[in-house]
Amino acid sequence: MNSNEFKSWAAQVTEVLVELASQHSDYPLGTNELRKATSNHTDLPQKLQPLYEVCDGMSLPDVHNGYFIDPAQRVTSASKRGEPILVEGSQSIPILVFGSDGGGGRFVLGTVDGAVYYLPSSGAVKNSTYIEDSVVTARRVAGGVIEFLWRLKDDINAFVYGHEDHVYLTNEIPERS
Repeated sequence: MNSNEFKSWAAQVTEVLVELASQHSDYPLGTNELRKATSNHTDLPQKLQPLYEVCDGMSLPDVHNGYFIDPAQRVTSASKRGEPILVEGSQSIPILVFGSDGGGGRFVLGTVDGAVYYLPSSGAVKNSTYIEDSVVTARRVAGGVIEFLWRLKDDINAFVYGHEDHVYLTNEIPERS
C-alpha cells in the first residue's frame, strides 16, 4: 500500500474539516477531527497500519449521522470488549471492528480478503458472531481500506458542501440476489 495515498487522504479530510468548523450551524458542533497519529500500531493487521501511520482514528459526530474510526488501542482490544470477530450467514467472514457510525453500525475489516464491510446496527451479535439473516446482511462497502477512506471522504464532502443527492455509505441499499 502506498503511504502517500493515506497522507493525501488525511490532508484532504483535514482541509474539509476546517471548512466544517467555519460554517454556521443551528446547533453547537462537537469536535470533528482526525486524531494525531501515535507510534504504537504494530499490533494492528498490516492492512490497517498505513491508516494509523497518518492518524489515530477520527471522530466526526456531526457528519451525517456520525462517523468514527477507533483509536489503534481500541481496535486491538475489540474482541475483548465483546465486538464480533466473525460474520456468519451467506458466508463466513473473519473480521476486525475498527469503526462505527453514530447509530451503532460497525465498520469492519475482512481479515482474510482485506475488504471493508458495514454491519448495520439491527443485526444480532451472539458469541462474538454477527448473524446475518434474510433482512440484515453485512455489506461490502470497499475492496480495501484506502478505497473505504476515499468513500468516507466523499461522504464528508457531501455533508459539508450540501450535496443533497449524495448516497452515504451507511444509506446504501444492499443488492438482493
